Order: sequence, then structure tokens, then C-alpha cells
Amino acid sequence: MLVQLREATVLAAVLLGAWSAQAFIPRMPAAALHQQQHQQQRCGSSLYSTVSDNVQTTVEKRANSSVGLFVTVPGTLTRKAYDQACKRIVEESKHAIPGFRKGQRVPEHILLNAVGGPQVIINEALDILCEDALKTAIDESDVKAVGQASLVSHPETLIGLFKPGEPIVMELTVDVYPEVTFTSSYKGLKITAERIPLENEKVKQALDALRKKRVRLVETPSDYVAKLEDSAIVNMKAYQMLSDGTRGPEMRNIAAGEEVEVILEEGRFLPGVVEGLVGTRAGDKVTVPVTFPDNIRDTKLAGLKAEFDIEVVSLKNRVIPEIDEQFAADIREGLTPEGIKQEVVDAVNADAEERTKMNRNKALESALLEITQAEIPECWIQEETRRKFALMMQEVSTQGKSEEEVKKMITKENFEKYREIALPGTIKTLMLGVATAKVAEEEALEVDPLELQDQIDLRKLEAERSGMDEKALRNQLEAKLLADMVLDCLAENADITYVDVKEA
Repeated sequence: MLVQLREATVLAAVLLGAWSAQAFIPRMPAAALHQQQHQQQRCGSSLYSTVSDNVQTTVEKRANSSVGLFVTVPGTLTRKAYDQACKRIVEESKHAIPGFRKGQRVPEHILLNAVGGPQVIINEALDILCEDALKTAIDESDVKAVGQASLVSHPETLIGLFKPGEPIVMELTVDVYPEVTFTSSYKGLKITAERIPLENEKVKQALDALRKKRVRLVETPSDYVAKLEDSAIVNMKAYQMLSDGTRGPEMRNIAAGEEVEVILEEGRFLPGVVEGLVGTRAGDKVTVPVTFPDNIRDTKLAGLKAEFDIEVVSLKNRVIPEIDEQFAADIREGLTPEGIKQEVVDAVNADAEERTKMNRNKALESALLEITQAEIPECWIQEETRRKFALMMQEVSTQGKSEEEVKKMITKENFEKYREIALPGTIKTLMLGVATAKVAEEEALEVDPLELQDQIDLRKLEAERSGMDEKALRNQLEAKLLADMVLDCLAENADITYVDVKEA
């Protein structure tokens, strides 16, 4: 039967299966690129006509990147559709018509009496026209449809106008890919971006940590006195202290054992142990009182009082090497001290550089949006809103809400409220998408297939876990890679002023 597109129906259909929501990426079908050029060359007005297989289609540009189509179906096709409808009804009828075998040709006047009048047959005939003639009209009218076409003509009106063998005009509306223009050149954008400072202190800490990983232990004389930065090799046992101050049972496997290395650095071990060992000699035995800290990993020990019996077996000096040629050669053949330092600088500052680039890209996107003009199709707005709403519901479901509670929140009223709140951000996202696609088209930017496949292979397992199929993953990654290429292209031609920021 004829069914017009209704908001509530679409909402229910999508939200019921929305838990594996995937990013909605606006894109023009490849075949539509030629259609766009062809249409722009032949039609400067908002109204034009096409004729195909005796079906005449008049296309009228409308608001919000949509068009109206007035499709004139000739009498030959209305008669053909009507005859097919009669045949289909007879073939699909659950009950044979009296006097005729199932599937046997039935005269029209008898069929009309059997089904209760012409409305049923006309309705079926209109369905056939929608499946065939209207689809052909859309496909061959140079319309770059991005959404579902819907009938503007009311079904009851069409049923009243339909006469087999006579032409009929049917009005449709469909969203189309937007025409994107720039008010000025996207080359030479002037932007200001915050530059994240390089973290020299972290570089120093990373180099020190690297040196300490290759520390050398040097034997000490028998009368050597332990000091901070040394290593003590000890035997120790821990005992829980009872509430009356007496020693309780031994705490086996709790920071105890034979020939345990204790690095004598403040904060390196349980509070009091390092302090109790500083000043001792090999062979000394000490008892150290300890209170387990509140932030200890095993929360059952937090605040517990204990005593440690410690025997110092030996003491060793910890010699931290300088970063020299030998140090570099021990790490990797051909590596130099300067190479080590540069690798550490690059690794530590990679985050700062990436954040600076993110600030640059954000500023470029804002500048590009300021010069972009386009009407966003309603179906895109609806699709992107549904995606975001579904993701929000997913987030809610991970915050302790039961499945039933979440389902109760998925209502048309809640969706419409969310749509209104999210609308500015939704339009901004989609506008940026078409602007990026436009720049990519004009600059002939294309994603390297091998790089795309590498990215797919890296993320395939994660995508499968989240319910995303490979086609959706491919589209998403291709759009991301293309967007990165566009932003790099804009940056190469932009006038960028970087402002250093001092982070707290």
C-alpha cells in the first residue's frame, strides 16, 4: 500500500536498532558528481524538465536542499499498471473467486465486485507506479537524491484522480546533495592557534629514567655505611602488631623475603623502611615499625601497624651512567648520544605537538565554516540527530540505568527535545562535512587505498566488537583520512599565527 514518510515511523524504526550507532558521514555518490556538473551546465533556473520512456518529469528546486518532482505518467503506463494490479490481486488472493480457479484471468467487472470496488485495484496500481515509473523518473532526472523520496500528493487524492488509460500527475519531494559555495577563497585563511609548549622538564625526567634503568651495582667495603641512593640487599620478615601493642602473627608474602633489594630512595618503599636502613652496615639487624599507608593497593592493609625485622646482607653503590657513546651503543648499534636525546624529545613532545595540531585544525575548521554557504538536507539533520541521540542513550545505559529504564527514555518527545538542543551543533558538523568534501573535490585529493586498508586492518577487531561492519568502518576511516588531507592542504596555504600558552 502507499505509505507516506512519517517522522514517528522513521524515529521508531531507527531507535529500536540504534545501539550499534555508526557515524553518519555526508557524502555525494560517485555517480552524482557527473550529474551535478551536467545539471549545472544545462539549468541555471530552479525549474527544468526531463522526458524518459514517455514519463515527463519537471524538477523544482525547494528550500533546505530539496527538490519537488512533478511526474506525468502517460495513459499507456497507467493502463499497464492497472492491468498488472488486477493480475497481482488475483494471484495473491487467499481465496479463489467463485467460478474461477486461483490464478485464472478474471474479467474486470467480476474482480471489482469481488474486492469491493475499484479502490483496492487503483491502490495496487499506484503502488506499481511508485515501484517502477517514479523510481525511473528520479534516477533519470539528474537529481542527486540523498534521502527517501516521499509523495506530496495524498493517496486518497491520487486514487480519486486515477483513471486507467489516462495520464496522471504525481508530486514527489526528495532531499538532494547540497550545492556548496565559498564566499571567498579557502586558500590563504588567516587563523590564530594556541601552541602547546614543549615539556623540557619531562624530557629531563625521561632521560634520567632511561639512565636509571641501566644502573650498575658496585660492591662496597664491609664497614661501608648505607646512605640514600644505595641498594640494600636484605632478609626481612613482617609481623602484625596487635591492639595491645604486642607482636602478632607473621605476615607472610607482605613485602618480606630473602635477599630482597631495597633501593634507598625516599618514598620508594613502605614508610619508615628506607629511613631505618640508612646508616646501617652489612650484617646489622634492625627492627622498623611501619604503618601501612591509606593508598596502598591492598585496601585491607590500609592503616595496619606492623614491625619489620630486617637483616642487612650487603650494601651496593648504585652508579647511574652518563649518556655517552658506550651508553648509546649498548642500546642499539649505530645510535649516538644525540640520537638518544632527540628520540626522547620527540617521544615526550609528541603529545604537545599533536595538541598544537588539533588547535590548528580547529581554527582552520572555524575559518572554513565562515566562508561556506550550503543548505543542509533535512534527512541528514535527522540522521545525524538520531546517531547522536542513540550514542547518548548508549552512554546512559553504561551509567547504571537498566535496559527497561533506557527504553522508557526513547520517546518521540525526548527525541524532539534533544533535536532542538543539538540542532546548531548538528548543522555545524554537517556543514563542515560538505565543505571538506568540496575542498577535496576541487583539489583532487584522494585517499591512498593502501593506507586506508592499513587503517582498516588496525581497527577491524575493535569495530567488530562495537557492532560496526567493515563497509561502515571503511567509510568512516576514508572520511577521516580525507578530512586530515584537506586540513593539511588548508594549513599549507594558510596564514597561521601561533600563540604560546602557559599551561598550569
